[in-house]
Amino acid sequence: MSLPTMNLTSEQERIYEWLHEELDLPVFAEAYVGAIHLLNAKSPGYINLVAHVGRDIMNTLARTIGGTRSGRADHQQLVDDIKEVWRDDWGGPGFTSSEDGFGEHDDLGGHLVTYEACARVKKLVEGHEDASERSNIANYLFFQTFLDYDDIDRIPKNLVDEWKEARRWFQEHTHCRKGCFSEDDQREIEKHFQTLHSSLYVAASSAFERLKGIDDILEETNR
Repeated sequence: MSLPTMNLTSEQERIYEWLHEELDLPVFAEAYVGAIHLLNAKSPGYINLVAHVGRDIMNTLARTIGGTRSGRADHQQLVDDIKEVWRDDWGGPGFTSSEDGFGEHDDLGGHLVTYEACARVKKLVEGHEDASERSNIANYLFFQTFLDYDDIDRIPKNLVDEWKEARRWFQEHTHCRKGCFSEDDQREIEKHFQTLHSSLYVAASSAFERLKGIDDILEETNR
C-alpha cells in the first residue's frame, strides 16, 4: 500500500492504514485523505465536499462493517401511494377546513377518509418515525462497533454530544445552498472534522492495540 502523495501527520497515516488495510475499505480511506487535502488547500467548494465526506463516514462506516442496511424510507414513493387514493375534497384546490366545506363529514364535523387512504398515511408517518429512530441509533453505532461500548449508557456523554453535533453540522452543509459560507463556517468545519478525526484515531488505535496484543500472545505461545 502506498500513501497518497501528500503530507500526513502520524495520526492521519494511522487512520488511513486502518481504513484501507485493516477494514479493507479503500473508498473510505481515500475520501478521508481527500477531505484533509481539501481542508488544507481550502479549494473552491471545499466546505460542501468535506461535509459530504464527514457525513458519509459518520453515517455508513460502522453500518458497512456491521453488514446492516439503512432501511431508509422512500418518502417520495410513500407520498405517491397516498396521491393515488387521495380525493380533492380532502385537501385539493377546493378544500376548506370549515364544516361547510366539500366532501362527506362525520358526526364531529371532520372529513370522512377511506380506510385505504388512512393506511397509506399511517405508513408514511411510521416511515418518518423509523427514520428518526435510525438516526438516533446511528449516533451510537460507531462507538458500539469500534470502541466496544456494548452498553450505550457507558459511552461518555461529551463524546456522544460532540459526535451528534458534528454529524448534524455535516448533514446541514452537505448540499449547496443560497449565499456564501462565512468565516464561522470555516472554523466550524475545522472543529467538526477534528471531532471525526479524533474518533477515527481512537478507533484505529484501539484496533491496533488489540491486534498487537493478539500478536504478542501468539508470539509468546510459539516460543
